[in-house]
Amino acid sequence: MHGQEHWTQFYTDYGLDLQRRFFDHFLKGEDNGWDKQPKVQLQVRHPGERFELRCEDNWPIPRT
Repeated sequence: MHGQEHWTQFYTDYGLDLQRRFFDHFLKGEDNGWDKQPKVQLQVRHPGERFELRCEDNWPIPRT
């Protein structure tokens, strides 16, 4: 469901921000918009090493 190594997103600025928002919301009770964060994010692979971000509400995806 990702385009790089499975651990890469944990160490990017994007990944660190995502983790920080998650913990701030659930551990500190901050209203930081986490409740609007998609539950599932996929990177759909296309030819030419192109990836398309797709968000879903459930896993597994009901229509699959």
